[in-house]
Amino acid sequence: MDLIAKKLLFRAWHRGTREMDILMGQFAEEMLPSMKEEDLLYFGQLLDHSDPDLYDWLSGRKSAEGVEPQHLLQLLKARYVRSD
Repeated sequence: MDLIAKKLLFRAWHRGTREMDILMGQFAEEMLPSMKEEDLLYFGQLLDHSDPDLYDWLSGRKSAEGVEPQHLLQLLKARYVRSD
């Protein structure tokens, strides 16, 4: 794993709230090793958002329309949000 991915992994596991640490950290552990450089940069942008915003988007409490990077948000939703 290169230096950028290692820094992103650290940021993902050290969000500020334990719930988001787990969600983002586990996602990062699984996905970062296979991400291309462009997606690593996008993931960094996603980590710039606050925990409450990320949680609201993932839970569907708020619309994430227009929020970038949309494709990574969709991957997170697919992993953590059940569609029962």
